Amino acid sequence: MLVKQEVEQTQSGEILQWTILIFALCLTTIFQRHLFLGKFGWFLLVLLGAIKSDYAVYAAFFYGALFHASGFFPDLFFTVKHFHIAISLLTAILFLKSELWIKVKANYKSSFILLIPWILIILISTIATVVNSQDQIIRGLRTNANILTLLLSSFILICVIDRKRMIINALLAYAFGVTIRLILAGLSFKLGEQFFYSDYEYLFYNNHIGFLCASAVFILFSFIVISKPELKASHYIISSFLLVTTFTGLLLSCSRTGWFAFVFVSVMFGYFFNLMRKSQHTRDAAVSRSVLVIMALSFALIVEIGIFMNQDVFSRITSLDRFFDPTYLWFVINERTNFGPFGIFRLNQFYSVREILSRNYLIGVGLVKVVTDFHSLYLTLLGGTGILGFALFFRFAIQWSRKLLDRLSRFDDGTNLIRLGIFSAFLVWLLYSFMESFVVQFNIWIVLTVGTILCDRTRVERMS
Repeated sequence: MLVKQEVEQTQSGEILQWTILIFALCLTTIFQRHLFLGKFGWFLLVLLGAIKSDYAVYAAFFYGALFHASGFFPDLFFTVKHFHIAISLLTAILFLKSELWIKVKANYKSSFILLIPWILIILISTIATVVNSQDQIIRGLRTNANILTLLLSSFILICVIDRKRMIINALLAYAFGVTIRLILAGLSFKLGEQFFYSDYEYLFYNNHIGFLCASAVFILFSFIVISKPELKASHYIISSFLLVTTFTGLLLSCSRTGWFAFVFVSVMFGYFFNLMRKSQHTRDAAVSRSVLVIMALSFALIVEIGIFMNQDVFSRITSLDRFFDPTYLWFVINERTNFGPFGIFRLNQFYSVREILSRNYLIGVGLVKVVTDFHSLYLTLLGGTGILGFALFFRFAIQWSRKLLDRLSRFDDGTNLIRLGIFSAFLVWLLYSFMESFVVQFNIWIVLTVGTILCDRTRVERMS
């Protein structure tokens, strides 16, 4: 009886702490224009982090979905965002508790697969900027510094996250952040310059929103089919709600790259899921297939509603048939003044990369403005870091993916479906990278962080 009461008290305490956490996150995000409310939210986060550092981790994941300024230190030469503050808060709390060094010492080796290639890429870009782009040295070094701060943030999170339940909670906090951003973008569309949100962001025709949602969809999708011992019933309900919301956001973003990425990665997800559905940590095959069918029908219904309820979505979808018309595609490829729906700038950037490589093919010119403005991460890396940096990135992508998917259908430590969701989100990034240069967005590094932890199977097997 006493044990039962203690368990109930513990559960009540956790519910209260999670309620305060959600309240604090909303205060710091939605009401950041109101200095008192925003700062009170940060005060609550500090208290929760002092009670349990896990909450600072969850806050960092939540803020990983956001990209607007925090309002702190507005006069600095770089922008301080919520994610940076959450990581700084986490580091300070662990340092004051004398736990930081212990966690780093125990888990730092797991980060090597991420740290080594990206540090080399930053180093190449820095050298190239100093040698070949001295007129843009400030912009180039700033980009390198931004990537380095994200790399260090990932390192801290990799060392700190030490339980499977912590991974699940952190990813749900991230998905909740995606939902909050969607709500704010929707309100921006309806209300315009509203009083409670500082950055004006449209929901429609927004590739950033599309990318964010397309990544989160597959992480949440993996939660829907995880077995009950690994996930509580409340997690299923929350995951289902967030999944429907993020898919709706993907549809309304009118991001064609996101739509194509969703279709392509869905096929890949289904293939790998079919290989592992008989694993002891997935639901039985019949239930799993039912869940997938129900979600597919739900997605189809959302698409139908979107088409008939919104003219932007309708016109965007009906224009997709052009991409399947050989005559139209032939015209686009041979058109030198417009380049069709891809934009003339995407054609011109190939000529710019060719010119850069003709002079600096080995290390490029650094991640300066002329290359960071390219609408393709691959061209940005090629022009900014040359063949060396480009090769390092692809070696990292292949090695990271191989380790993450190793023995996926033969061995399960209880996190294989999360691995599949994370890999799917990573693949969304690789597909988007043909059309956009997304690299400093926090959600990318959330995926890389969790994937890097899950790459170390020996460490994951030791997790409770």
